[in-house]
Amino acid sequence: MTVRAQYKQRVKPILGTRGRRAFQVATTVLLLTVLASFVNRLVVDMPNLAAGTMPPEQFDGRYVAHPWLAYLHIAPGVLYLLLAPLQLAYWFRRRHYTVHRRLGRMLAGLAILSGVFALIFGGGFAFGGLPEASAAVVFGL
Repeated sequence: MTVRAQYKQRVKPILGTRGRRAFQVATTVLLLTVLASFVNRLVVDMPNLAAGTMPPEQFDGRYVAHPWLAYLHIAPGVLYLLLAPLQLAYWFRRRHYTVHRRLGRMLAGLAILSGVFALIFGGGFAFGGLPEASAAVVFGL
């Protein structure tokens, strides 16, 4: 039996209808939170980057001080988090197997890129000093 034929077989769902609905709602809330955080970051950073100023909050200042590191972590991470649910969806894998495989390769690259810059940014420019930097490196690895 080929891999494609295995995916086409009917698989008994793990969650019932209510469980699937709760999972979909939780996933939607998390994705909206990611998008809201990204938009907030853009709203805070872009005027300061365009004007060459620093924001009043010290936390926001490190994003403006190191925009390349920050956005090479944030942008691939947001793309990864938005596309990963599609990659994990059974119906998508079943109907668009080739696209699913290509998307998986792209997501792996996005995850590596975001992770490398998370290690650099979180380890080198930690807001909380050495404890946060060490936690960022340990959990990032």
